[in-house]
Amino acid sequence: MAIRVSIIVPTRNRPAMAALAVRAALAAAGRDDEVVVADNGDSPLILDSSDARLQTLRADRVYSMPDNWERGVRAARGQDLLVLSDKHRLVPGSLDHLLGARRRSDDVVSYTYATFSQHLGPSDVNRLDAIASAPGILNYLQSGPQRIERSSRETLKDWYATVRYRPERPMLYSSLVPRQVVDDVVRARGRFFQGMAPDVSSGLHILAARRTYVETNVTAVLTHFPSADTRWSNGASMSRGTEVANGFLQEFAGSPLGRLPPLTTAVIFQTLVEFSRIHPDLISPDMTDISRFARVAAIEIESAGRADAAAMHWALLKATQAGGICPRSLFEQLRTIVSSKVLGDTWLARRLKRAFEKGGIPGRLAVAATSIRTQSLRDAIELIVAANHPVRW
Repeated sequence: MAIRVSIIVPTRNRPAMAALAVRAALAAAGRDDEVVVADNGDSPLILDSSDARLQTLRADRVYSMPDNWERGVRAARGQDLLVLSDKHRLVPGSLDHLLGARRRSDDVVSYTYATFSQHLGPSDVNRLDAIASAPGILNYLQSGPQRIERSSRETLKDWYATVRYRPERPMLYSSLVPRQVVDDVVRARGRFFQGMAPDVSSGLHILAARRTYVETNVTAVLTHFPSADTRWSNGASMSRGTEVANGFLQEFAGSPLGRLPPLTTAVIFQTLVEFSRIHPDLISPDMTDISRFARVAAIEIESAGRADAAAMHWALLKATQAGGICPRSLFEQLRTIVSSKVLGDTWLARRLKRAFEKGGIPGRLAVAATSIRTQSLRDAIELIVAANHPVRW
């Protein structure tokens, strides 16, 4: 029997979160779907293996994040794929909604996220019973079902113009993707993920492979944060310079960032540059202008409120001037520093918003945000299921 959808869950050293992710994925999956867990932990995950739809890959070493995603994707057998973090809870009914949103059988279909935020203490954040049963705040979108066909080339240009992460872009991390997209890239390149950010890399390959994609406002995934600290996000940890970020970087052999400072923007920019090298037909040299990176990296440093901000700015300056004097990069960095000190957080927020909107794609889907307190994760998921129904495309 052919597998319809493969739900791939890469995870490292978060057993309680991984167990919840697998439980939710199996509950939302159909009988012809599968869940593939790429366990990259120091100790093997203990999961209920009685469900024949579950496949667990053990680690014989510590894999970098892209390598762990790669082996998960390669082991998947489904006609369509999506990747979930261990902090993601797949919403029942969402796979059928996404499959139904296709205009063509091989469309890539993107979805949106809700968030569920708890405030558990250090002794509870790793306890399965605590994170499953504690109350929290659910933030989600309430609006009728919408879909729109997007130009892949326009979205690709927007990514290089902003050097920013946007979850609505079509990635394996935020979309239902035909298996054929992955197979074609692997045949041509030897592997699917290039660069340090596998979610970003997957999005770039998807945009290169398809002339258009379908963006929807279906809430397919609930992102679960048991506490307010940055441990649940590599991106947030990189911005703040925490131990989680150091662990992420240590998974890579060598120094893939080179001279670039350890920032989220640097990881994204490195991935954009790697992709441009294998697709010079799509990415012109001006699209990887170092001054674009300097602008967004400087905003990231100032916004994060890091104690080592001066050292990070010095590292950024050396990185952007290493290939020769670049006045534009220097101007962008200095303007951000001076304006931040003089005008404060309000200016930074506006600057960050403009950085996101620069080169943005017109015609965003209409959304209505809702915030509500729920008694448990289960209650939050049930609210999302109700908000998603009915869907008539």
